[in-house]
Amino acid sequence: MTAAESSPDEPGSARSPSSPTQTNAAPQDTDTVGETWARPYGPPPEVGGAGANGASAAPVFGGLTPLPVATAPERSLGREFAFGGLVLGVLAVLGIPLGLLWQAIAPRVELVATENSFRYTTESPEGYAGDDGVFTFLGLGLGLLAAIAVWALLRRHRGPVQVAALVLGSIAAQVVAWRFGEWWGRIGFEALLDNAQPGEHLFRPPRLLMINFDPGEAWDTLLAGKVLDVGGHLQLGVLATMALASVFVYTVLAGWSRYQSLSRETEPRLPTMQTTTPDAGNETAGRLPS
Repeated sequence: MTAAESSPDEPGSARSPSSPTQTNAAPQDTDTVGETWARPYGPPPEVGGAGANGASAAPVFGGLTPLPVATAPERSLGREFAFGGLVLGVLAVLGIPLGLLWQAIAPRVELVATENSFRYTTESPEGYAGDDGVFTFLGLGLGLLAAIAVWALLRRHRGPVQVAALVLGSIAAQVVAWRFGEWWGRIGFEALLDNAQPGEHLFRPPRLLMINFDPGEAWDTLLAGKVLDVGGHLQLGVLATMALASVFVYTVLAGWSRYQSLSRETEPRLPTMQTTTPDAGNETAGRLPS
């Protein structure tokens, strides 16, 4: 056999690059990227095609099927008002210990009994301004704590209803603290005034002066037709400090919240993806590695 007639299987045999029997290169992969991802688990189902049971299959992109977006749980308006009423009631009850604390730490004006009356031991007693000042700072502190507590404990019910409950509850708390505190401080003080001997020193219990809040007088004024004078009997003064503090803190917390609904528990979850499994091409729910 000559060199020209040598077998193609023998070493050194020459073959034309254009020979149709050349098998050196593997066939090129012309599949799409999505089909390449899904190849280990079989070919992906057609988009919009029918499943094994004849139902329409969910769209699959590269072997990945988007799961439905989870919606936020519905918030009942009745439950919102119920928890708002709870906040209002708890804050109103807290007015009792607030009034006792105010009576315990507020400065007292010192008086000395004379033959016919009483006089101050100093020309300008600071106790009158001090009583209002201590009451103001106690209200600011309790308002701050109340806003943080409502924000943290009622996270599923955050919103305008809780803001309104904080306002009304804070005003109720300071009104209760004012009335109860003054009543508690004057227990036995009237008897001391009646039995005081000349030269005896007495200490007036704390009282609020920077207010003019009398709903009864306001109602009588309204019935008398003096509508413009009603506001003069509803001046809260220092009774509004707790409400201002609580609303300010709650609003700041809401402004810095990363959730549109103000709560992670009520925020809709982002869509997730599921992949196909090698079990005969059937799809089961699963999450991609994070």
